[in-house]
Amino acid sequence: MEQKPLRYLLTSLVVLAAIQMQAQAQQLPRLVVCITVDQLRSDYLQELEPLMEQEGLRRLLSQGRVYPEVKFPLTAPDAASATATIFTGTYPETHGIERSSIFVRKIGRSQSIFWDEAYLGNYTRETYSPRALLVNTLGDRLKEASDGETLVYGIAPEAEQAISSTGILADGAFWIENKVGAWASSSFYGLMPKYIERYNRSEEGLNKRLTSNKLSWTPLRHYITPSIAYSDWGRRFSYTYQGSDIYPLKQSPLINEEVTTLALKLIEEGGYERRKSPGLLSLSYTASPTNGSELGAEEVDSYLRLDREIARLLRDLDRRFGLDNCLITLSGTGYTTSVQKSPRASKLRRAFGLGRASALVNMYLSALYGQGAWVETLLEGRIYLNHKLAEQRGIALADLQRETASVLRQMEGVASATTADRLRQADGLSGEKLRLRRSVHNRQMADVYWRILPAWQIEELQHSPRLNTYSTAISSPFIIMGAGVHPKTFDYPVVEARDIVRAICSVLRIRPPNEAY
Repeated sequence: MEQKPLRYLLTSLVVLAAIQMQAQAQQLPRLVVCITVDQLRSDYLQELEPLMEQEGLRRLLSQGRVYPEVKFPLTAPDAASATATIFTGTYPETHGIERSSIFVRKIGRSQSIFWDEAYLGNYTRETYSPRALLVNTLGDRLKEASDGETLVYGIAPEAEQAISSTGILADGAFWIENKVGAWASSSFYGLMPKYIERYNRSEEGLNKRLTSNKLSWTPLRHYITPSIAYSDWGRRFSYTYQGSDIYPLKQSPLINEEVTTLALKLIEEGGYERRKSPGLLSLSYTASPTNGSELGAEEVDSYLRLDREIARLLRDLDRRFGLDNCLITLSGTGYTTSVQKSPRASKLRRAFGLGRASALVNMYLSALYGQGAWVETLLEGRIYLNHKLAEQRGIALADLQRETASVLRQMEGVASATTADRLRQADGLSGEKLRLRRSVHNRQMADVYWRILPAWQIEELQHSPRLNTYSTAISSPFIIMGAGVHPKTFDYPVVEARDIVRAICSVLRIRPPNEAY
């Protein structure tokens, strides 16, 4: 009889311990770190994993829940549109970020989609704000859920990536300025933090190092080429960057080191450790190709340098918070661009001249509707027509667009042409046209969207060499780790890019952004 109270006591202790363990497992993370790697490839990750550190990407792959093939069902996404899609849970037709740079009719040229002269730049003459984002983001939802207590920051090589990954309510977004290489921001977020100002002015700052020295990219070590491979992994290479070589530097893996360095300063001095609500830090890295071959020496080194930066970041998070108290995610952007350097590859390419195509379209429309400057501009993948002239001549835009698409389809090298009028109807769209409809927003819509055949390349990209209209869809990974996420039991379905933010919100126990359906 005396054993019953003891048995009841032991049972109660076991139940209490189980409840406590469950409560600990369900505790919210102190910090959410969302890493987006532009043009990250799942197949390259898999092939290079044996060469990686235990504490970097390999740690995420082994300890996190891995979704190896997340789809981005868009036409020609870029870093900005893909990043905005990840953090809003919807596509450009809704969130408004069609691409990094858009053509603005009233000024007759392309400019950043986030360009906003109502706000001054911090450490830059360029003016940006996040007001082009038409829906809220993960960061905005965290701000709303915490009544403003959460800290939300984003760091990226480019302004468009940093802004897309944070949102309207963010505390700050930081990017590398294109003239001198300083870390910059917008007055939309208030004053530049003092510790970033000090870093910009110090000898350690990127702008100072570019001015006083050359930055060199050479292989981290000698890589042994597999017995069967497309290129020589052990090939030596060397690239140098100095002064105003900002854009080439941003395409190199060296820029990832700069992102990590600022991230560690922000984690140390930004105030995350003092807050009681989960904070968000969005980081954008690059894995853009630099050589025409498949997984060449540069790509191998780029991925292993990325691995080193991820390891550096995770070690600091572990030391400050404990990785179990952080939620870490890693996402790709669902596309890659090709680099044609090989003479053999160039023989496969045929040229499509924008100037010649524009002249032919204008000639055709002039013959049909009378002489005039019917074409405002013909860019990669889209054409803008003269609406004022059409109105003066009493010509319906739908008719003008239809005739333009018709003449484009007859040009050698053009695979398809679709009018804005057809896209606005939306009903019955499927396949390529549905992907295109998801990829464009009504407020930036061109008159005709066109696509060239894969064996062709566009010449005369003078309007914006940064735009990569013709990209290739790739298997893009998503990894989520920490905060009680177990690889074998976390089963939230992530099939498309818009599912990513919903999976994150399920762990944070908050509603997803307002258009993440």
